[in-house]
Parts: sequence; C-alpha cells; structure tokens
Amino acid sequence: MERSLAVTTKQLKKTFNGKEIIRQCNMSVEQGTIYGFLHKPELLILDEPVERKKILDAKLFMVFLYTVGSMFISGSIILVVFFITENVFPLCPDMLNVKVILNGFFSLLCYSCIAGLLGMISLWFGFKKKSIAATIIASCIIASIVSQILTTLFIFDYGVIGVLIVIFVVAIFVLANLHHQVRKMEV
Repeated sequence: MERSLAVTTKQLKKTFNGKEIIRQCNMSVEQGTIYGFLHKPELLILDEPVERKKILDAKLFMVFLYTVGSMFISGSIILVVFFITENVFPLCPDMLNVKVILNGFFSLLCYSCIAGLLGMISLWFGFKKKSIAATIIASCIIASIVSQILTTLFIFDYGVIGVLIVIFVVAIFVLANLHHQVRKMEV
C-alpha cells in the first residue's frame, strides 16, 4: 500500500528575521484531514512561522467583528420590524421620522461596539487567570455594571458616546497589557 504524501521537503533551509532557524530539514507529511471544534476540515499551513502577536490580533479582531456584527445585524432586524409595525399600529407617542430611525441605528451601533469592547476587556481577566470561567464571570459582572450606568445615562442624548469612549480607552490599555503578556510567554 503506497502512502500518499501531502507535503515533502528535502534540504529545507529557513530564515526568520535574518537568522537561520532551520537547516537541512527533510520532512514528509502524509495526506489527511485535521478536524476542528465544529468537525469541519481545517487548513494546515506549514509555510512561515507566525508571531504570537499576529495570531492574537487576528483572533481578537475576529471575535470583536463577530460580536459587533451579529449584535448589529440581529438588532437591525428587530428595529426594522418595530418600525414597520409602528407605522401600522402606533404604540409610541412620537412620530416616526428619519431622525428617529437614524438615532435608533446609531444607538444600536454604539451598543454593539460597547459589547465588543467589553468582551475584549473580560478576555483580559480570563487570560490573567488562565480560565474560561473567569472570562465568563468577568463578562457578566462588567456587562451588568455598564448596563446600569447606561440606563442612568439613557436620558442624555450623547451619554452612550461618552461611555463608548471611556470603554474604548480602557480596552486599549487592557489589550496593550495582553499583548505584553503574550510577548513574555514561553513557547
């Protein structure tokens, strides 16, 4: 029975940041499939070493985009349904106009960004404790505190923007510390 090889290298020489890290490497990898968490095939790349910072940045960016995107899309669907039913069966004393609609979508975007940034901040707690449970608990506590703050600021038109700016600044410091911790980690 003949083996089918996916990758074969002979006399491989690799440099990284001007330093030779691999010399005269011979390697063969049999053909196969690696399955991820969702039992879908994953791509195995044996090309270049990737810095941990870039991997962390990619993961954080994807998590942030997924959180903000999914919250904004689902919230937009709810707003559209509400605005349509409001035209048919008026429930609110205010008249539905372009300003109200734009204000609704702008608030939704701000709240979506706040949720994404809070996820990043709670990730820092979980990373420090090396615990998924700590991330979830921190997320619940932080979200509860911020939601209480936002409900008291609800009467102000731009209160949510102030909270968003404060959370953004805190998230920058937290992510800078997280990057520093990742750089210090041993391989």
